[in-house]
Amino acid sequence: MLTCKLNGPCDLLEKLRNDVELLEDEVTSYRFFNLAITGYHIIDWIKNNKSVSATTREAVKNMYENKYISVCRDVANASKHFEFKKNYENRKIKSAKSIQGPCGTGRCGKGLYGIGEEQITIECLDGDKYDALEIARAILETWDYFFKEHKLTQ
Repeated sequence: MLTCKLNGPCDLLEKLRNDVELLEDEVTSYRFFNLAITGYHIIDWIKNNKSVSATTREAVKNMYENKYISVCRDVANASKHFEFKKNYENRKIKSAKSIQGPCGTGRCGKGLYGIGEEQITIECLDGDKYDALEIARAILETWDYFFKEHKLTQ
């Protein structure tokens, strides 16, 4: 198995933690893409790991219904298919927008001087809007709770 030092769900949770830290440092599309891929695919790493209890492997299937995991799924799939599929089953995202410029975007003091930090906004079909950092923090909190609840440790 080619997983580059990622050997189980706990390793992927640590990668997610790192992805969040990188976004906290500076929001970029690359970093948000990595977070979305990791945040969504932890499900697969739990569901397909035989060292995880059958109860936990079954419980992780409920995570497909979590709004933040669904956002990660939609971002991951849109990046793979180059668009948000209109008829995608259980789709949550209406749009994802990125803007960048010296004034009025991103956080002050982040990003390249004179260019500024990228601001990524996710609008859901239900009208809720989130920025990349809100999604990042929420997905990490969601997975931290799941891992703690199901006693997933190294």
